[in-house]
Amino acid sequence: MTTSLWFDNWHPDSPLADSYGERFIYDSGMEKNVKVNVMIHNLEWKIPTSQAIPSNSNPKMGQKDEIIWLDSPNHRFSVKIAWEQLRIHRQMVEWHDIVWFKNVVPRHLFLLWMVVHKRNFSRKMSFAATVYHVWQEWNARIFAGMSRTSNLVFNQIECIIRDKLDLMRNVLPTNENKRIQRAWRVNNMDS
Repeated sequence: MTTSLWFDNWHPDSPLADSYGERFIYDSGMEKNVKVNVMIHNLEWKIPTSQAIPSNSNPKMGQKDEIIWLDSPNHRFSVKIAWEQLRIHRQMVEWHDIVWFKNVVPRHLFLLWMVVHKRNFSRKMSFAATVYHVWQEWNARIFAGMSRTSNLVFNQIECIIRDKLDLMRNVLPTNENKRIQRAWRVNNMDS
């Protein structure tokens, strides 16, 4: 058994170290790293009489141990609930929609986030693709000794953006969206 007597949530007052303090651990005469199974002998709960460990809700012997997520309404673990509990909650930054939008190319996201952190740029997929490909070209030149012409890099960026725009569906036929599609020679309004 690996459950800590003092520092894990196995008892209604757990962790006992938080509920009763360091002096309680010291007075017990037990080590800080002692496990709950030290208190179990022959499938019976054995609390030394000198101990003041509350016995108002001792574990039931013979039942299978179950791991529960205390801060979940149904006590089941989910990544979403864990993330919401563990993350630092902050106000949304002004530029969040520049980085996190529906049809961005995922590999562009991370680099774009790094570039616009604490900056305010207009939201354009072309900006994300440009930053990504310029960064990629810079790395290729420094670390691989390879280089491409600026026209080749530009054509690659243009191709990526056009392909992404062409794959976008359910685009509202606003004047701005029509202008963008004409500029990129993409026509999928009816798709």
